Amino acid sequence: MRFFSLSSSASGRDAARGLGLFKPVVPLLVIIGGLQGFSSRWEDGANVVLRLLLMVLVADLVMMTTTMSALMDAVEPLFRLLRPLGVSSRKIALSVALVLPFIPVLMANWRAREEAWRARSRRRVPLRMVVLFLIETLRLADHVAEALDARGYGRAGRQP
Repeated sequence: MRFFSLSSSASGRDAARGLGLFKPVVPLLVIIGGLQGFSSRWEDGANVVLRLLLMVLVADLVMMTTTMSALMDAVEPLFRLLRPLGVSSRKIALSVALVLPFIPVLMANWRAREEAWRARSRRRVPLRMVVLFLIETLRLADHVAEALDARGYGRAGRQP
């Protein structure tokens, strides 16, 4: 597994990937940093923005370096409190571990749809695009659920 690369071509790709991580959150960071800076001091706004950027980088690092089973083992104890309610903590941990890697997939899917719309029209993205995106996301979730059922995760009484 490659953590860091010292070659110039790989570091350029890594830097572009790193900057690409921030693209979806830039508007949110500007709003949060601006509001925080406006309500108190600009140093406080910069502090909040830097903390959020660091959290995004750490989350990406965890996703790149942690296996799915290790991630499940890390979050499962958080959901053991729900056992008296009949909730399987292992299934919830699996859900959380599956959602995190799918976020970039969903973001890429949205960007592809948005780019296709912008190529056809200069108008803003309509609400029906959001609905179609949600439908496609639910279809993807169904495919993942079918794959999990085929491997025995959906059967009562059986947990891997």
